Amino acid sequence: MTQVAINATSDMDDPPAIIFAAVFNAAAAGIAESACEKPAHVAGAEASTPYDEVLPLLLVQDPDLQVIGTIFNPAEASSVAGAEAIVASGEAIGLTVEQASVTGLADLRAATQSLVNKGAAAILLPVDQTTLGGLPAILAVANEYGIPIFHANMQAFAVGATVTAGYNLLFEQGIRAGRILVGHLNGDIDIANTAIHSHTSMGVGINLDSAADLGVEISADLMDMAGRIIEDGASLMSEAEVLARLEATGLSLDDMPRLKAYVEDNVLPVGASAGLVTQIIVRVLSSPAGMEFQQEFLAGLACAE
Repeated sequence: MTQVAINATSDMDDPPAIIFAAVFNAAAAGIAESACEKPAHVAGAEASTPYDEVLPLLLVQDPDLQVIGTIFNPAEASSVAGAEAIVASGEAIGLTVEQASVTGLADLRAATQSLVNKGAAAILLPVDQTTLGGLPAILAVANEYGIPIFHANMQAFAVGATVTAGYNLLFEQGIRAGRILVGHLNGDIDIANTAIHSHTSMGVGINLDSAADLGVEISADLMDMAGRIIEDGASLMSEAEVLARLEATGLSLDDMPRLKAYVEDNVLPVGASAGLVTQIIVRVLSSPAGMEFQQEFLAGLACAE
Protein backbone atom coordinates (compact mmCIF):
# COMPACT_ATOMS: atom_id res chain seq x y z
CA MET A 1 0.00 0.00 0.00
CA THR A 2 2.84 2.39 0.80
CA GLN A 3 4.51 1.60 -2.54
CA VAL A 4 1.24 2.34 -4.37
CA ALA A 5 0.80 5.66 -2.54
CA ILE A 6 4.36 6.77 -3.28
CA ASN A 7 4.10 5.80 -6.94
CA ALA A 8 0.84 7.72 -7.26
CA THR A 9 2.29 10.91 -5.81
CA SER A 10 5.95 10.93 -6.87
CA ASP A 11 5.37 13.12 -9.95
CA MET A 12 3.25 15.73 -8.18
CA ASP A 13 4.64 19.25 -7.77
CA ASP A 14 3.27 19.48 -4.23
CA PRO A 15 2.47 15.94 -3.08
CA PRO A 16 0.62 15.25 0.15
CA ALA A 17 2.67 13.82 3.00
CA ILE A 18 2.68 10.04 3.17
CA ILE A 19 3.16 8.63 6.66
CA PHE A 20 3.22 4.84 6.89
CA ALA A 21 3.18 2.16 9.56
CA ALA A 22 3.48 -1.64 9.48
CA VAL A 23 6.18 -1.65 6.80
CA PHE A 24 8.63 -4.41 7.69
CA ASN A 25 11.50 -3.58 5.35
CA ALA A 26 11.40 -0.13 3.78
CA ALA A 27 14.72 -0.58 1.96
CA ALA A 28 13.80 -3.93 0.41
CA ALA A 29 10.44 -2.50 -0.64
CA GLY A 30 12.16 0.37 -2.46
CA ILE A 31 10.54 2.95 -0.19
CA ALA A 32 13.83 4.32 1.14
CA GLU A 33 17.56 3.74 0.87
CA SER A 34 18.06 4.58 4.53
CA ALA A 35 16.23 6.38 7.33
CA CYS A 36 16.92 9.82 5.83
CA GLU A 37 17.43 8.90 2.15
CA LYS A 38 13.83 8.78 0.99
CA PRO A 39 11.23 10.75 -1.00
CA ALA A 40 10.86 14.20 0.55
CA HIS A 41 7.15 13.75 1.25
CA VAL A 42 7.48 10.35 2.94
CA ALA A 43 8.05 9.40 6.58
CA GLY A 44 6.73 6.74 8.91
CA ALA A 45 7.35 3.94 11.36
CA GLU A 46 9.08 0.77 10.25
CA ALA A 47 8.94 -2.51 12.18
CA SER A 48 12.04 -4.67 12.35
CA THR A 49 11.59 -8.38 13.02
CA PRO A 50 14.58 -9.92 14.87
CA TYR A 51 14.79 -13.24 13.00
CA ASP A 52 18.10 -14.01 14.71
CA GLU A 53 16.14 -14.11 17.99
CA VAL A 54 13.23 -16.07 16.51
CA LEU A 55 15.18 -19.05 15.14
CA PRO A 56 16.63 -20.21 18.49
CA LEU A 57 13.09 -20.58 19.83
CA LEU A 58 12.54 -23.51 17.49
CA LEU A 59 15.35 -25.31 19.31
CA VAL A 60 13.88 -24.31 22.67
CA GLN A 61 10.77 -26.20 21.62
CA ASP A 62 12.63 -29.12 20.02
CA PRO A 63 16.38 -29.40 20.82
CA ASP A 64 16.70 -32.31 18.36
CA LEU A 65 15.35 -30.31 15.43
CA GLN A 66 17.56 -30.52 12.34
CA VAL A 67 15.51 -29.56 9.27
CA ILE A 68 12.96 -26.76 9.02
CA GLY A 69 11.08 -25.26 6.11
CA THR A 70 9.97 -21.79 5.07
CA ILE A 71 7.62 -20.45 2.39
CA PHE A 72 7.94 -17.05 0.69
CA ASN A 73 6.35 -15.00 -2.06
CA PRO A 74 8.91 -13.31 -4.41
CA ALA A 75 6.40 -10.52 -5.07
CA GLU A 76 6.48 -9.38 -1.43
CA ALA A 77 9.63 -7.56 -0.31
CA SER A 78 9.13 -8.45 3.36
CA SER A 79 8.58 -12.09 2.40
CA VAL A 80 11.83 -12.32 0.45
CA ALA A 81 13.83 -10.47 3.10
CA GLY A 82 12.28 -12.63 5.82
CA ALA A 83 13.07 -15.88 4.03
CA GLU A 84 16.67 -14.78 3.52
CA ALA A 85 16.95 -13.94 7.22
CA ILE A 86 15.41 -17.28 8.19
CA VAL A 87 17.96 -19.17 6.07
CA ALA A 88 20.90 -17.15 7.40
CA SER A 89 19.83 -17.29 11.05
CA GLY A 90 18.82 -20.95 10.82
CA GLU A 91 22.08 -22.09 9.28
CA ALA A 92 23.99 -20.04 11.87
CA ILE A 93 22.61 -22.28 14.62
CA GLY A 94 23.10 -25.52 12.71
CA LEU A 95 19.67 -25.97 11.10
CA THR A 96 19.06 -27.02 7.52
CA VAL A 97 16.49 -24.68 5.98
CA GLU A 98 14.42 -25.85 3.00
CA GLN A 99 12.59 -23.17 1.00
CA ALA A 100 9.44 -23.17 -1.11
CA SER A 101 8.46 -20.28 -3.39
CA VAL A 102 4.81 -19.41 -4.11
CA THR A 103 3.06 -16.85 -6.27
CA GLY A 104 -0.26 -16.84 -4.43
CA LEU A 105 -2.60 -18.58 -2.00
CA ALA A 106 -3.34 -21.42 -4.42
CA ASP A 107 0.29 -22.62 -4.20
CA LEU A 108 0.51 -22.89 -0.42
CA ARG A 109 -0.81 -26.42 0.03
CA ALA A 110 1.63 -27.86 -2.53
CA ALA A 111 4.49 -25.78 -1.12
CA THR A 112 3.85 -27.08 2.38
CA GLN A 113 3.73 -30.67 1.10
CA SER A 114 7.06 -30.16 -0.67
CA LEU A 115 8.66 -29.07 2.61
CA VAL A 116 7.25 -32.14 4.36
CA ASN A 117 8.69 -34.31 1.59
CA LYS A 118 12.11 -32.71 2.15
CA GLY A 119 12.06 -33.69 5.82
CA ALA A 120 11.06 -30.43 7.49
CA ALA A 121 10.03 -31.16 11.08
CA ALA A 122 8.85 -27.58 11.66
CA ILE A 123 7.94 -24.67 9.40
CA LEU A 124 8.79 -21.04 10.13
CA LEU A 125 6.99 -18.44 8.00
CA PRO A 126 8.21 -14.88 7.34
CA VAL A 127 6.22 -11.70 7.89
CA ASP A 128 4.08 -11.32 4.77
CA GLN A 129 0.47 -11.25 3.65
CA THR A 130 0.54 -14.45 1.59
CA THR A 131 1.39 -16.91 4.36
CA LEU A 132 -0.73 -15.06 6.92
CA GLY A 133 -3.79 -15.00 4.67
CA GLY A 134 -3.24 -18.58 3.53
CA LEU A 135 -2.46 -20.07 6.91
CA PRO A 136 -5.49 -22.43 6.83
CA ALA A 137 -4.12 -24.07 3.66
CA ILE A 138 -0.69 -24.48 5.28
CA LEU A 139 -2.21 -25.89 8.45
CA ALA A 140 -4.31 -28.38 6.50
CA VAL A 141 -1.12 -30.13 5.41
CA ALA A 142 0.96 -29.50 8.53
CA ASN A 143 -1.72 -30.85 10.86
CA GLU A 144 -1.86 -34.08 8.87
CA TYR A 145 1.81 -34.71 9.67
CA GLY A 146 1.89 -33.20 13.14
CA ILE A 147 4.30 -30.44 12.08
CA PRO A 148 4.17 -27.26 14.20
CA ILE A 149 3.85 -23.97 12.36
CA PHE A 150 5.93 -21.05 13.64
CA HIS A 151 5.23 -17.58 12.26
CA ALA A 152 7.29 -14.39 12.54
CA ASN A 153 4.10 -12.32 12.57
CA MET A 154 3.07 -12.17 16.23
CA GLN A 155 -0.62 -11.90 15.31
CA ALA A 156 -0.63 -15.24 13.48
CA PHE A 157 -1.11 -17.25 16.67
CA ALA A 158 -4.69 -15.97 16.74
CA VAL A 159 -5.47 -17.58 13.37
CA GLY A 160 -3.97 -21.00 13.94
CA ALA A 161 -0.16 -20.80 14.03
CA THR A 162 1.19 -22.96 16.85
CA VAL A 163 3.90 -20.53 17.95
CA THR A 164 4.49 -16.96 16.84
CA ALA A 165 7.57 -14.93 17.63
CA GLY A 166 8.62 -11.54 16.36
CA TYR A 167 7.55 -7.91 16.32
CA ASN A 168 4.63 -7.56 18.73
CA LEU A 169 4.02 -3.84 19.14
CA LEU A 170 2.01 -2.86 16.06
CA PHE A 171 -0.41 -0.75 18.12
CA GLU A 172 2.49 1.16 19.60
CA GLN A 173 4.03 1.54 16.14
CA GLY A 174 0.77 3.14 15.06
CA ILE A 175 1.22 5.63 17.90
CA ARG A 176 4.68 6.47 16.55
CA ALA A 177 3.24 7.12 13.09
CA GLY A 178 0.50 9.18 14.74
CA ARG A 179 3.11 11.28 16.53
CA ILE A 180 4.76 12.04 13.19
CA LEU A 181 1.35 12.99 11.77
CA VAL A 182 0.63 15.32 14.69
CA GLY A 183 4.05 16.94 14.31
CA HIS A 184 3.41 17.47 10.60
CA LEU A 185 -0.08 18.91 11.08
CA ASN A 186 1.14 21.24 13.85
CA GLY A 187 4.05 22.44 11.74
CA ASP A 188 6.59 21.16 14.27
CA ILE A 189 8.51 19.09 11.70
CA ASP A 190 9.39 19.11 8.03
CA ILE A 191 8.60 15.69 6.54
CA ALA A 192 11.53 16.07 4.12
CA ASN A 193 13.96 16.20 7.05
CA THR A 194 12.17 13.65 9.24
CA ALA A 195 13.78 10.21 9.41
CA ILE A 196 11.90 6.97 9.05
CA HIS A 197 11.58 5.60 12.57
CA SER A 198 12.68 1.98 12.89
CA HIS A 199 11.75 -0.07 15.93
CA THR A 200 12.27 -3.69 16.86
CA SER A 201 10.65 -5.82 19.53
CA MET A 202 10.28 -9.47 20.39
CA GLY A 203 7.17 -11.22 21.64
CA VAL A 204 6.03 -14.82 21.78
CA GLY A 205 2.49 -16.07 21.26
CA ILE A 206 1.37 -19.67 21.74
CA ASN A 207 -1.85 -21.27 20.53
CA LEU A 208 -2.31 -24.19 22.90
CA ASP A 209 -5.48 -25.25 21.09
CA SER A 210 -3.52 -25.59 17.84
CA ALA A 211 -0.76 -27.48 19.66
CA ALA A 212 -3.34 -29.88 21.08
CA ASP A 213 -4.72 -30.54 17.60
CA LEU A 214 -1.21 -31.42 16.46
CA GLY A 215 -0.47 -33.56 19.48
CA VAL A 216 2.48 -31.28 20.24
CA GLU A 217 3.40 -30.45 23.83
CA ILE A 218 4.86 -26.96 24.18
CA SER A 219 8.08 -26.91 26.20
CA ALA A 220 8.00 -25.33 29.65
CA ASP A 221 10.79 -22.91 28.69
CA LEU A 222 8.83 -21.66 25.69
CA MET A 223 5.69 -21.28 27.81
CA ASP A 224 7.66 -19.10 30.21
CA MET A 225 8.50 -16.76 27.32
CA ALA A 226 4.93 -16.40 26.10
CA GLY A 227 3.36 -12.95 26.26
CA ARG A 228 0.10 -14.08 24.67
CA ILE A 229 -1.67 -17.42 24.87
CA ILE A 230 -4.79 -18.96 23.40
CA GLU A 231 -6.27 -21.76 25.48
CA ASP A 232 -9.75 -23.25 25.20
CA GLY A 233 -10.65 -20.45 22.83
CA ALA A 234 -9.74 -17.71 25.33
CA SER A 235 -7.01 -15.18 24.50
CA LEU A 236 -4.76 -14.17 27.40
CA MET A 237 -1.96 -11.64 27.85
CA SER A 238 0.85 -11.74 30.40
CA GLU A 239 1.72 -8.92 32.76
CA ALA A 240 5.07 -8.49 31.01
CA GLU A 241 3.31 -8.05 27.65
CA VAL A 242 1.04 -5.33 29.05
CA LEU A 243 3.98 -3.47 30.55
CA ALA A 244 5.99 -3.79 27.31
CA ARG A 245 3.16 -2.05 25.46
CA LEU A 246 3.25 0.81 27.92
CA GLU A 247 7.01 1.20 27.83
CA ALA A 248 6.99 1.20 24.01
CA THR A 249 5.00 4.42 24.07
CA GLY A 250 7.44 6.12 26.42
CA LEU A 251 5.26 5.58 29.49
CA SER A 252 6.00 3.91 32.81
CA LEU A 253 4.13 2.78 35.88
CA ASP A 254 5.00 6.15 37.44
CA ASP A 255 2.66 7.70 34.88
CA MET A 256 -0.20 5.38 35.80
CA PRO A 257 -0.06 4.10 39.40
CA ARG A 258 -3.60 2.71 39.24
CA LEU A 259 -2.56 0.27 36.53
CA LYS A 260 -0.68 -1.86 39.08
CA ALA A 261 -3.94 -3.20 40.45
CA TYR A 262 -4.85 -4.54 37.01
CA VAL A 263 -1.60 -6.34 36.24
CA GLU A 264 -0.91 -8.10 39.53
CA ASP A 265 -2.40 -11.34 38.21
CA ASN A 266 -0.07 -13.45 36.08
CA VAL A 267 -2.32 -13.47 33.02
CA LEU A 268 -5.08 -11.10 31.90
CA PRO A 269 -7.75 -11.42 29.20
CA VAL A 270 -6.34 -9.75 26.09
CA GLY A 271 -9.48 -7.74 25.40
CA ALA A 272 -9.64 -6.33 28.91
CA SER A 273 -5.94 -5.54 29.26
CA ALA A 274 -5.56 -4.15 25.73
CA GLY A 275 -8.59 -1.95 26.17
CA LEU A 276 -7.34 -0.68 29.51
CA VAL A 277 -3.85 0.03 28.18
CA THR A 278 -5.33 1.84 25.17
CA GLN A 279 -7.44 4.09 27.41
CA ILE A 280 -4.48 4.94 29.62
CA ILE A 281 -2.16 5.61 26.68
CA VAL A 282 -4.67 7.96 25.04
CA ARG A 283 -5.13 9.82 28.32
CA VAL A 284 -1.41 10.14 29.05
CA LEU A 285 -0.45 11.16 25.50
CA SER A 286 -2.43 14.38 25.90
CA SER A 287 -0.97 15.09 29.34
CA PRO A 288 2.03 17.40 29.93
CA ALA A 289 4.30 14.34 30.27
CA GLY A 290 2.94 12.92 27.02
CA MET A 291 3.47 16.17 25.14
CA GLU A 292 7.03 16.42 26.42
CA PHE A 293 7.75 12.90 25.19
CA GLN A 294 6.17 13.85 21.85
CA GLN A 295 8.69 16.65 21.38
CA GLU A 296 11.61 14.41 22.39
CA PHE A 297 10.47 11.72 19.97
CA LEU A 298 10.20 14.12 17.04
CA ALA A 299 13.53 15.76 17.86
CA GLY A 300 15.16 12.34 17.64
CA LEU A 301 13.93 11.94 14.06
CA ALA A 302 15.58 15.09 12.70
CA CYS A 303 17.83 14.41 9.70
CA ALA A 304 20.95 16.41 8.92
CA GLU A 305 20.51 18.95 6.13
